[in-house]
Amino acid sequence: MVKGREGRDIQHLLNLEIGRSFKDPTITELDIITTRKSNQKVAEIDSYTFETNQGWEIPGPLKKVIISRENSFYLITITYSNLSNYNLTPIGPDKDIDYVKIFDQILATFKFLP
Repeated sequence: MVKGREGRDIQHLLNLEIGRSFKDPTITELDIITTRKSNQKVAEIDSYTFETNQGWEIPGPLKKVIISRENSFYLITITYSNLSNYNLTPIGPDKDIDYVKIFDQILATFKFLP
């Protein structure tokens, strides 16, 4: 069972049908919308995948993966690109790196240790 406010938020996301979106009514300063995507295998576990149009502290879209294992939840988040905090334009020598592709490659090797 998921407890507390954070637990209720996670449970609400887990209950979303694939393709459905959620806007947290408690966040009024920003228009943050989270959409449920198809599940993704992480460590042989069918994990919940979401896209959020922007983060609270990160200016740009995010990918979130929630792994449910042994009555615990593991939340992993990655930004979709290397964006400047000022104009949302990729900056730096790593501006062309596809972080989500690398993120998915890392998740493909993810394992829980006994």
